[in-house]
Amino acid sequence: MKRRTVLGGLGCTLAGLAGCVGSDDDLDDVQGYIRPDDDPQTVPPELRCEDGTFERRGGWIAEETLQWGDLRNENDEPIFALRVDTLSVERGEEVTMTLTNVSGEEQRTANFYQTNFDVYTEAGWQDPRGWTDGVPKPITDDLWSWEPDEQYEVTFEMTANGIIEGDYPPHESTLDTCPELPAGRYRFATAAPEEGDVGIAFDLIE
Repeated sequence: MKRRTVLGGLGCTLAGLAGCVGSDDDLDDVQGYIRPDDDPQTVPPELRCEDGTFERRGGWIAEETLQWGDLRNENDEPIFALRVDTLSVERGEEVTMTLTNVSGEEQRTANFYQTNFDVYTEAGWQDPRGWTDGVPKPITDDLWSWEPDEQYEVTFEMTANGIIEGDYPPHESTLDTCPELPAGRYRFATAAPEEGDVGIAFDLIE
């Protein structure tokens, strides 16, 4: 499930306040969590697929620019707030990520088909999804524009099929999950080309 809405009462509005910037007060009404405070209890081994033609999906964010939860500009003003509705989920349950423009100006991000969805393994962050025919498919690089208070929501069912289905990524028919989703810490992250990258994390527990 995915949904774009414009909320009332969050931060600045367009009426009479064009050009205002975000502040930490604008984050008070943002619902959800950013990431667990502790280290993950489970760190699975490097993801490997017995199918030698499997090509794992790559990432679009830069680790050195990743900010957790709140994406801030060079003046330390919040631009986007990314939240998750739970810090732990069991296999088969749903988890929802929500990105909100908390500034008073139009902002841009990469489109949500270019987001990272990774699990932390002994080899670092890895996407459990990939292409079964060994050929990465092109993903549009167009930018999405966000009005003040505009919000986008995406939901995954934490199953091998659930992280592929639901109108989230293109090329669903050619993607697969390999191996099965391991328990551990998962990360959802997206990029704003002018400001950096923002992410959340949660745990998949057995």
